[in-house]
Amino acid sequence: MGKIIETRIDNFAGGIVNDSRNRRVNVARVISNFNAIRNSRKLTPYRSTEQGNSDEQTDRQRNFCIARSTATAYSVYGIGIVDGDSTLAEFRFKAITQGSANDLDDAAWTETANYQQSGVDRQVEYNLFAYYPRMALTYFFNNGNQRGIWKYDPSGSVAMAIEGGAAATFAVSQTVVTQGMVHSLDDVFYVAYMDSNSGGVKILKNNAGTWTSPWTNAINGYFPLSICEYGTFLAIAIAPISGVGNSKVVLWDRVSASWNEIIDWGDGQLTILEVVDGELIGISQKGGSKTSFSIGEGGSTNPTSNTSKILRDRIIFRQYIGSRSVKQFLEIESDVSLIGGGAGTTQLPIAKQIANNRLHFLMLIELNGAVRDGIWSIGRNEAGEWSLINDYTTQSAALTTGSGLLYSFIIVGDFALIAYQGGGAFQVSKTAEGATYTTNSTYETKRFITGGSGVKKNLIGTTVETEFLPTAGQVVLAYRVDQNTAWTTIDTYTTDNGISFSSVAGLPKDYKEIEFQILSTGGAEITALSFQEEITDKRPY
Repeated sequence: MGKIIETRIDNFAGGIVNDSRNRRVNVARVISNFNAIRNSRKLTPYRSTEQGNSDEQTDRQRNFCIARSTATAYSVYGIGIVDGDSTLAEFRFKAITQGSANDLDDAAWTETANYQQSGVDRQVEYNLFAYYPRMALTYFFNNGNQRGIWKYDPSGSVAMAIEGGAAATFAVSQTVVTQGMVHSLDDVFYVAYMDSNSGGVKILKNNAGTWTSPWTNAINGYFPLSICEYGTFLAIAIAPISGVGNSKVVLWDRVSASWNEIIDWGDGQLTILEVVDGELIGISQKGGSKTSFSIGEGGSTNPTSNTSKILRDRIIFRQYIGSRSVKQFLEIESDVSLIGGGAGTTQLPIAKQIANNRLHFLMLIELNGAVRDGIWSIGRNEAGEWSLINDYTTQSAALTTGSGLLYSFIIVGDFALIAYQGGGAFQVSKTAEGATYTTNSTYETKRFITGGSGVKKNLIGTTVETEFLPTAGQVVLAYRVDQNTAWTTIDTYTTDNGISFSSVAGLPKDYKEIEFQILSTGGAEITALSFQEEITDKRPY
C-alpha cells in the first residue's frame, strides 16, 4: 500500500484565485452565491434570486441610487426610459421596507409626480445617477437635445429640468461623464467628464446648487471612468482614448486650479477605483466587451475599441502603496480566447458600491469551465489577505451563454438588485425575501497535486461537514481529475439535521490531479471538506 495523505479544508476566506494549483489551502477557483467572509470557517448560502421588477421590459431600468423620498424616509430609485421613447428618462422607486406595497419584498415599483422626462431626442445616459443630499436632488445626464446635467426631485414636487449655467451644460457632442459622488469633507457633489471633440478630462463641482468647472486645463488624450474620495483628495481613474497605453489615477486636492498628481496604474482599462479598508484599489480590464460607456439606448459609447488583441481576457486588481507606486495583488484570466471568440466575453461595467467593508462590482467572465456573472466583491479577510468572491448571480441563462449585458446594481441590507439584459430582454433580478435557496451555491476547489503532478494517486474517501442540515437542505459533492472537463458526482446528502457525510464507493483511481465541486441548495451551510489519497507512485523510475 502506498502512502496515505489526508487533506482538510475548513477555512474558505482566501477567496477566488487564478492559479489552479495555488498552495494556499483556503483559496478556491470558484465561490459563487456563498458568503465566505462573514464566518471564514463556513460557506453560508445567499438567498435565491427572483424577478425584481414586474414591468422590467417597459421600465428598462439601468441604474439605481438611494434618495430621500419624504422628509423622513429614503427609497431605492431606478432610472429607465419612458415607454415608447428610448431617449427620455423615467424614474420609479420602491421603499426600503418589507411587508408593504412597492418595497423590497415584491417586484412592484411606483412613481412620484414629475417622474417622466419630456421633449425630443434627449438621449438619456445612465452612468451618472446619484443623489446630492444637500440639494435633495438626483442628477443624471442627457447626451442629445439639451445636452448636460439634469436634475430630478425624488419627492416629485419639482419638475425635471436641465441645470443652469455653462458649467453644467455642454454644446458639443459625444460627452462622456462618470458617476457622481459627494466628498465628505466639503459636502460638494463632483463628477468627471470628457468632451470627445476636444479629448480632455475635466471636473465639474456642484456646491449647494452652484456648478463650476474648477480646472483651467483638461487632461488631453484620456477619458474618465471612476471617481472616489481618497482622504482629502478626489481620485479620478482615466484611460487613454486610443486604447493603447497605461491607465492613470489623478489626485486632486479639490482646491487647486489643476490636478496635483498623476499616478501610472499600469496596463488595462482602469474601470473601477475605490478606497477599501483604507487602501486605494483599482480594477482594470484587458480584452472583453467594454460596457462601461455603452449602456445608453443610442447616446455616447466607450471611446476605446471594444476588444484588445490579447489571447485571453484579464481582470487585474492593483493597490496604491504610495510614492506613485502601484502593486498588483490579483489577476483573474478568462477561459475564453478572444481570437476564437466565445460565449463568455468578459464584461466589467463601472458600477460599484462599498458594503460590509468590501468593494462590490459587476463582472461576467468565463472561469473554471463556465460563465460566471453578477455581483462580485473584493476586500480583506480576517487574516488580512485580499479575497475575491462571486456573491450574487443574476441566474440568467442568456447572460451565461453570451447573449446579454450587465448594467448596474445596488445592495440594500440583505437585498441585492441587478439590472441587466439577457437575450434581448431587459431585466431586474432581486434577492428573494424569504428563506428561499432553490439555486445552487457553488464551491469549486483548486487542483490538488498531492505529492506532485508526476505521481499517481487513488482517492480513498471523502467527507463533507455541514451545519445541521435544514429540511430542504441538499449537498452534492463531485470531482474532476486531470484533463477532464465534466464533473462526476460522488454523493448527494439530504439527511435532516445531519452534520456530515462520507463516501468511499465509485471514487477515481490512478489520477495525477483532482478538484472538487460542492453544490448547496435549501440553505445547507458547509463547514469542511476533507479527503484521503493514496500515492501509488507509478513513475517509470
